[in-house]
Amino acid sequence: MSTTTVRTREQKLADAKFAFDVLRQELSSEPLRLLITKLSEYPAPPQDGNYEAITAYASLVQGSMTLAQIAAANDRAALTAAVHLMDSGVAREREED
Repeated sequence: MSTTTVRTREQKLADAKFAFDVLRQELSSEPLRLLITKLSEYPAPPQDGNYEAITAYASLVQGSMTLAQIAAANDRAALTAAVHLMDSGVAREREED
């Protein structure tokens, strides 16, 4: 006789959230997210006509945005993978005989 553990909706959501958090951390670590924050908070150069400073700042902003897009894409990938793990049964409890 086999028995199946019935899991509540809250348990399933908690498992999916846990899978997402683990995958998200693997794809985009916390140091990367802190770097994005630091780059985006860097102060703009003074408006004194210094072309090199303005160009460097524009490159910094562009790099920060690129990293943010990569982190967002990684988050979407982590969510997709977590959903597939939950849906495929990999993360489900097994039936007991």
